Amino acid sequence: MRVLYLYDGPWPKGATRVRKETRVLADAGHEVHLLARNAENAPTREVEPWMTVWRLPRIPIAALRYALNFPLFINPVWLIRIWGVLRHTRAELLLVCDLPLAPCAVWLGKLFGIPVHYDMGEIYPLFLETVRQLERQGPIKRLIRNPKGAARLERYVLKRVAAVYVVSEESRARCIALGVAPERVVVVGNTPENLSDLARPHPAPPDIADMVRADRDILLFVGILIADRGVLDVLRAVPALRARRPNVAVVVVGDGPERVVLEQEAKTLGIEDSVRIVGWKLPEELGGYYQSSRIGLLPFRDSPHVRMTLANKLFDYMGAGLPVLASDLPSMRRVLSETGAGMMHLPDNPADFARAAERMLEDVAGRSAMAAAGRLAAATLYAWERDAERLRDAIVRLR
Repeated sequence: MRVLYLYDGPWPKGATRVRKETRVLADAGHEVHLLARNAENAPTREVEPWMTVWRLPRIPIAALRYALNFPLFINPVWLIRIWGVLRHTRAELLLVCDLPLAPCAVWLGKLFGIPVHYDMGEIYPLFLETVRQLERQGPIKRLIRNPKGAARLERYVLKRVAAVYVVSEESRARCIALGVAPERVVVVGNTPENLSDLARPHPAPPDIADMVRADRDILLFVGILIADRGVLDVLRAVPALRARRPNVAVVVVGDGPERVVLEQEAKTLGIEDSVRIVGWKLPEELGGYYQSSRIGLLPFRDSPHVRMTLANKLFDYMGAGLPVLASDLPSMRRVLSETGAGMMHLPDNPADFARAAERMLEDVAGRSAMAAAGRLAAATLYAWERDAERLRDAIVRLR
């Protein structure tokens, strides 16, 4: 089958889930094409080992490029490009990542007479509600990023797609409550595909090699840097934690709009020597960061969105044998309770984070047991092959 995957982000940056899903489809014998935005004026067509990557047209002026790449369903640049790639590839199925482009997929799927599958990696109405709670927004952003409008759009899409892929049982239950037939809601989790690579020995990455030593307690966060990730709370906990554990350090692997805020907060708190923000890395580069750290962090703030989703880094930490310290929120509480792979702290509470981190750092045997439990769960209960099998089945069965 020829599959066109619509991705509203820039390939390959930040496309961990997209990479895994397209590889599964290609390995199953499907011809896979990916259409992505062109945020960096990259080539409009490239060939990866397992698929063909198409991008929006190249636009040399950065401000104009940003505006014309914006993934809004009424953006004619996206509509025309999707239509053109559909005609060229003669795709037999559209798989669209997240809500901004989903209406385009629905309309063009109907025009071309092909089914549409919707990958709900993010629950957009809840995500926008969270952003509105945690970020300052001007009138234009409040208009474009309207949670109520997104909720109406989501209901429109859910009624018209052949399948919905979700990342958690909580998200699946929500879709069913919105009227989607249970057999059309498929859990494709954010579990790691590269488990053997995570487990093999890795040297310390060059950009943190000077920090890595036997007595250094490195706390690691990996992910996009936006307000609901809670990394700011981690930095605010460092002074109290460092008073009791002088060798503690925080390494942040990721990028995003919150990076400037985090760098400024580290300066304000006088903890620059204990904080290292190294930017975005490819998945295959992450093993050294995991193995150089004591604890993997998911300090998410309490929000409607986070209560329903599960970050892929939770399972990456587990697969790498890194004990997890996460905010006590429903979906993460369920996984950590099932697996014993980590501990929880109160969300939005730097003091409680510091207490929990200190307990974990002092309990070497406990961390070892959590690491072993996480590795086992990532190889069995939360193995990517189980998610991949559900995806392979749904792509053929749900038409």
